[in-house]
Amino acid sequence: MVIPRTKRILLPLGFTVLFLNSSLCAEEPKRVASGSSYEEQRGPLPVKFELLKVLYAPALPDYPPAAKNARVEGTVIVSIMVDEAGNAVAPKALSGPSQLWHESVWFASRWKFEPFLYRGSPVRVQTVMKVVWKLPPPSKT
Repeated sequence: MVIPRTKRILLPLGFTVLFLNSSLCAEEPKRVASGSSYEEQRGPLPVKFELLKVLYAPALPDYPPAAKNARVEGTVIVSIMVDEAGNAVAPKALSGPSQLWHESVWFASRWKFEPFLYRGSPVRVQTVMKVVWKLPPPSKT
């Protein structure tokens, strides 16, 4: 990796301005045709989960027996891509108790959303969802 050279100029009141000498950069900036779509330029559009309109949200699946016996609880963060038709595709668990990942990924793949529009056209979007697993208190018998 080449670190570009910079020029530092001190201004009154302690402000510093850095000028980047672009001729020393290792790579040219990528140029994209002006008529191309967002996805062609940058990949799936990242959006907050709250901005998606949910058409179908499945019920949380049964607690995995091994996790239930071990009293494992927690939140699993799942990354999902929503395609142009609104289907949740390519779910991937990012964090949380590993005993709950399989069921969380399956749960995330069952969701259905309204297609997300960018400049009037449906586009693929990338988001994350939180799947919260909480066991009921143990029964006193």
